[in-house]
Parts: sequence; structure tokens; C-alpha cells
Amino acid sequence: MKPTPKPLTLGEIAEYLHVNRVTVQRWVKDSLMPAYRTPGGHYRVSKQNFRRFLKQNGQPIYPEFFQDVPHRIIIADSPIEDSIILVNTLNESDGDYEIRTCQSGREALILLGQFQPDLIVLNIDIEDLGGLSVCATIKKMFTESQIHILALTQLHSPEAVLDAGADQCLRKPMAAEAFLGAIQEMMGASVMA
Repeated sequence: MKPTPKPLTLGEIAEYLHVNRVTVQRWVKDSLMPAYRTPGGHYRVSKQNFRRFLKQNGQPIYPEFFQDVPHRIIIADSPIEDSIILVNTLNESDGDYEIRTCQSGREALILLGQFQPDLIVLNIDIEDLGGLSVCATIKKMFTESQIHILALTQLHSPEAVLDAGADQCLRKPMAAEAFLGAIQEMMGASVMA
């Protein structure tokens, strides 16, 4: 298990954004940027929360600054065996990921709010709410800068899937290289196996 990335000081955040430290402190006090206090009373911000703040506010994200922070991915696929294959493919790559899985559209929407991923791998053919509906709902809930959707399908046309809000669409079954290539392109991370 990799060590947890060192949290950021308000001064480091101010330097990254080229703003005054007092401005960053105001964001923290106004609950715009999640932070915690050390026993000495100093604010600290996790790199994951800082990256999320940047995405939400349309600020540049420099990959080298966040290279020690895992990308968060939800895999919403059914049957469970398909999810396991995708998780294993990611775990065997060189990428650094924190992964959660689910098997229904309803579970995916709940998990989105709890886990706050960078990307969701969504089987559009998933049962219950229907993958196209779930895809459209995600795009209404989150802006494009907040979450990416990699859609998988056997039944729908790629055009219909992209129209529903997916950023990319792969036809199942797909090669591991195609899956990893799509993740790499969408996350801007090095995930070559």
C-alpha cells in the first residue's frame, strides 16, 4: 500500500494558484475548500480535496503536482464477473487508482455522491434505471470538468450513448488495451500495462 500523500498547507495552495494565503483561508472558512485543523491549529487540505476544488472551479490541474494522488474510479458493470475483470485490468496496470464497484444504476448514483470519483466506467446495458438514463442524470448532476464517463455497451449504438452524455464509448467485449487506452486518455494518467 502506498503512503498517503502529504497534505497541503494554505501557503502551498496559494502558491499553486498565484493568490494570497488570506484568500485561501477565506475559501476554507467559507466551506468552499474542505480542510482540517492540526493540533496546533493550522489548516491542512488533502491533495484529493484540492484537486476536486480545482476541477469544480475550472482551474488548471498539473499532473506532476498530483502524481502521488490516486485517481478515483467507479466501475458500474454487471454481471459482477465483468467488474472483477475491469478492476484486475486496472490493478495490473501502472496507474494509481482507488476503485469502487457496483452492479446497478441506482447503486452507481448513490456511490457517485459518496465516493466523488474522477471517472465512472458505466455499462449502459445495466439493469434497473437503464444506463442511458443514468448517464444523462450524471451529466446533469456534474459538469464535464467534474466527472468523466466511459460507457460500455453491447446493445446501443455509440452515437446514442454519446448523445446521452458519455465522454467515450467502447463496445463490449473489448480488449484490455482498448480499455486502458481510454482510461489513459480520459484521466491524462500513465496507465500502460
